[in-house]
Amino acid sequence: MIDIVTLDELSHWDLLYNQYVTENADASSGQIVFLGDSLTEGYPVSDYFESDLVLYNRGIGGDTTAGVIRRLEANVIAISPAVIILLIGVNDLHSGVSPTTILARLEEILQTLQAALPECKVYVESLYPTNPSVWDLSAFWDDIDALNPQIQALAESFGYAFVNVHDLLSDGDSLRAEYSVDGLHLNANGYSVVSDALAAAVPELTRKP
Repeated sequence: MIDIVTLDELSHWDLLYNQYVTENADASSGQIVFLGDSLTEGYPVSDYFESDLVLYNRGIGGDTTAGVIRRLEANVIAISPAVIILLIGVNDLHSGVSPTTILARLEEILQTLQAALPECKVYVESLYPTNPSVWDLSAFWDDIDALNPQIQALAESFGYAFVNVHDLLSDGDSLRAEYSVDGLHLNANGYSVVSDALAAAVPELTRKP
């Protein structure tokens, strides 16, 4: 007997994973992929950038480094992008994953990308700061501060660029309140700051006025 899984039983991760697989059937190769968690899923990239390349958002809310590893081939490598912008790791911390494990999984992600897409330009973003005024993730501040230089070193060891968005969003201690809706996720002002940083780092992206 075959068990039938209904849409109601599929997780948000499963639904978007399957959606991206379906969309990839009609996607073009050699374009730009934004890959990450809810900070990427909620990022309306076409509102902020112009490009000669197509912008594909492959963010999934709640995703982790382990989730990205699971879906890397089907959601990303399958369409052979020319540029990948990667932001992942904060949900790992929130789930109790150690910084050492996060770095090891990030290394696996970058190794896989380099082996499968040797000509692809990969940009690795810093983990963003958080603000405890609404959603208190301050317990992870030390880990975020310690991880970002290690993420930078890891990215650069592969010849990939590191984009330090953290410091642009921070007031010195936490995520600026005017950039966030809940202390973690960004509002339009926050995404504007991120977009300025990415446009400065990625030649294929031009900021919309």
